[in-house]
Parts: sequence; C-alpha cells; structure tokens
Amino acid sequence: MAQKLQKKSTRLTGRIVLPGNPSYNTARMEFNRRFSKFPSLTSTIEVAAKQVGTIVSTGQLLGGAEELRRLIRPLWRAGTPVKVMVKTVPFIEATHFFAESDLNLEPKFKITGAYGFQPLPPEGVRIIRDFLAKAPNRHSSVWSQSLGGAGSAVSRVSPTATAYPHRKAEIIYELSARWRNNGEQERNIQWVERFRRALRPFVKGDYVNFPDLQIKNWPKAYYGENFGRLKQVKRKYDPHNVFRFAQSIPVGKQVRK
Repeated sequence: MAQKLQKKSTRLTGRIVLPGNPSYNTARMEFNRRFSKFPSLTSTIEVAAKQVGTIVSTGQLLGGAEELRRLIRPLWRAGTPVKVMVKTVPFIEATHFFAESDLNLEPKFKITGAYGFQPLPPEGVRIIRDFLAKAPNRHSSVWSQSLGGAGSAVSRVSPTATAYPHRKAEIIYELSARWRNNGEQERNIQWVERFRRALRPFVKGDYVNFPDLQIKNWPKAYYGENFGRLKQVKRKYDPHNVFRFAQSIPVGKQVRK
C-alpha cells in the first residue's frame, strides 16, 4: 500500500495480498533488499498463519502512483496477487485504513519483537514459514516494517542521542499470537517464545512498544547503551518510582543480566 502527500492533504494508499505459499521466500527477500533503500516509502508485510494463508503488504509513499507501482513490481512477480490496490484518499480516511487491522482482534495476546540489521537469510525465512505452518491458531502472524537502515534520516542521529538506540536497523519484526479462551494461553505463549528463540541468530534487541517479560536483559534489548542515562533521568524526575510497571526504568540498581 502507499500514500502520497498532495497539496489538498490527500494520500495515495494501496495494498497487495498474496497467497501464503513458498513464493513468500522470494517476496520476503525482495522486500528486504529493495524497500528498505527508499526513504520515501514506508512499507510493511504481514504473513498470516497457515490457516489463513495470506501475505499482505501495505505502506505509504511520498511520491506518485507510477513510482509506487514500479517499486512494488517485484512483489507482483514473486507470486500471484489476489488483490492490488492503489488509491488516493483524504488524510483521515488513510488513517482509518491503517487502523482497521486493529479492529475486532482477539482479546488476549502475546507479542514480542526484534530488529533486523541485515536481510533475513533463507534459513531465517524458513523459520518464519515453519512456525506459521504450525501456529496455534489462525490469529497468529508475523508483521514486519521497513525502517531504512544505514543512510536513512533516522540513522543520521546517534544511537546514544535519545532513548532509542536501533537507528541503523533495516527491519522491525513483531511476532504475535492471539486467543480468546484461558485454556489456549499456555500454548500461544510458548509458541511465541520458541519463535523468538529460533530467530535469535538473525535479529537483535526488541522494540520497547513490544514488551516481552521473557526477555531477561530487557534494558539492553530496549535501550542499548542508553539505559544508564535513562536511570539518571528517572532518579531526577521520578525518585519515588510513582510511574512503574514490570519493565519500567528502575530508580535503584540495574536489572540483573
């Protein structure tokens, strides 16, 4: 999908839906190789569980429709899309378009995340395919977004300049499972944990907005070298630890590794 900012505050939106078959290997590699190199294009790919069997790519582009079609052409060639949509809409409608995927979700969930600083090798792609083939239910998925990597505007800021250290990452991944009944909880949580461990050789860290209580050294995963300075800020502005949760910045000693 793509968006285009125009004088009348409209955006170009689009979507590609591919069948969930082995052609994902090619699509994934083309996505990593091509899309992360275009700073004007923010794109995502979500791969659903085998029970659903779809690969959906959405995104937004600061550019024209023909430029967008040229950029996403490799995904067309990777499989046989069942739907390709490019559409110009007002800004608020584009916002609704992106938000609709979060509607009517199962009420309970387990997520974790990681960053890719290099394109996934074939072994990493195989791991994603195999785990989704054995997902606990149809509500499990892998979502990923291109970030730009080295040379992007984000990467021009030092990793230690702010709380966010992952500025040279090319891709962010979110592994998620959702369910409704309490009896399904353990199976879903274990699936996500095994999935993360299997991908670990190919990814690093985690996004703080994908909190995962199973990550023991979460300060490094979320904040890298910035954790010490963040503790100083915490001691200055919240010395009594009023604002806290399981993985909040502590006032006292550093979390054990």
